[in-house]
Amino acid sequence: MSNAISGEKSVILVPQNLMEKKKEELKQFLTEIKELDFWKSYSEHKNFIIDPEKFSLEYWQSLPLSSKEDFIKMGLKERIRDAFKINTPDVIFNLILRATSGTIGSTNPVLFLNPVINSSNVFDKMKEDSVRVLTMQRSYMMGLRSALLNIIKCMRKKAAFETLIVNPGLGGISSALKEYSADMIVGLPQSFAKLAAEFYDRREIIKNVKKIKMNGDFLNKDHASLITDFFSGVKDLDMGIDYAMTEFGKVGTWCKYLAKRYHGNAYHPGRFFLAEIVDADPDGYGEIIVTKIIPRQLSLLRYCTGDIGKGIFETCECGAGVTLFLIGRKNFDYIKCAGALVVRKEIERAISIAAEDIEEWRGEVREHVRGREIVGELVLKLKFESGHGGYNEMVSIGDRISENLFLTPAETLKDLVDKKKFFPLKIELIKKFPDSPKKIMLRKII
Repeated sequence: MSNAISGEKSVILVPQNLMEKKKEELKQFLTEIKELDFWKSYSEHKNFIIDPEKFSLEYWQSLPLSSKEDFIKMGLKERIRDAFKINTPDVIFNLILRATSGTIGSTNPVLFLNPVINSSNVFDKMKEDSVRVLTMQRSYMMGLRSALLNIIKCMRKKAAFETLIVNPGLGGISSALKEYSADMIVGLPQSFAKLAAEFYDRREIIKNVKKIKMNGDFLNKDHASLITDFFSGVKDLDMGIDYAMTEFGKVGTWCKYLAKRYHGNAYHPGRFFLAEIVDADPDGYGEIIVTKIIPRQLSLLRYCTGDIGKGIFETCECGAGVTLFLIGRKNFDYIKCAGALVVRKEIERAISIAAEDIEEWRGEVREHVRGREIVGELVLKLKFESGHGGYNEMVSIGDRISENLFLTPAETLKDLVDKKKFFPLKIELIKKFPDSPKKIMLRKII
């Protein structure tokens, strides 16, 4: 059975001056998708009827929310049948790879040496007939998926390319860069930052690189500064990261004005998507849900992203009227930081050893660049059941947490502090946490 929630009131992230046009667009959207096999099956399982004649914002907000499990368990066969109506094979394989993302085992490193045709827009500015791409992924499965998605895209720019997938955490990347002679590097910001820090004095290994493209995660200011310095000789340095999801692509668009004003994790909702915030707290933060409107055969209806965010109505210099802030994952249990893993349950275990009267806690994780080294930081905000013994007691509690909190299989926070890979633990006392139905226990600050 699906774990999707029933219909939920929401904040619809559409400027008032565009709302009437958007309502017409959504009504037409419902009119067309109700005839598709998947949505017929979906309506039956969810026990609701798509009725465009009843359309209003209130009706829209009464429609049930959907989840990834809905597409896998309740209608993947129908979904693929609808996709075939588009009549382009690459769309079918794209859908299958996205729908099964995370459900298969990891693969071994792979190198595509046979020339294939690719049209991805990351190659549009590259004039060569042949392009060598180095993809940095900590999961080879994700790297392979990315390479396959590029291979099967519709052909707009004919260029043969080769893709080498490496794991930046396993070493050997310098040999890959030197011997493979990549024209372009693709990867997460953390991978680029690690590469820049490790090979800062050996820039000759990237002398042939013409383009850098980042994807996936947040890019903080310290990382951006280090990466910009290291790759200063690269002509095309693309550090604009969209808010995208594996299941269906781009949700929010990067904007240079937002990047300058907010320094990251702020986006404009995509043109062919409708973003909403459900179950918002008094500060406006709630879960982001998204409707994908085009193409109809691959549409999504009020899809739960699992991300926590907030929308504000403001006029940007680019002309957009809405800004969407991405804060973190709902019920997020771990965060990667400076080569370590900060795990929620491990924090709870260490806190229980350090003190018995801690009523609530929240954690914030940051990465800093010290010199050319990436250094992690953990801040714990603690609320005690009763009074506490003051500064000395807080120091003692912090020391006990550091000694018992494992961030790698063999190293505690104290061990990493001694090795200068983490800053000493910071403890902040909190009298009362804000009331919120969504307690974000652990979040990464950029």
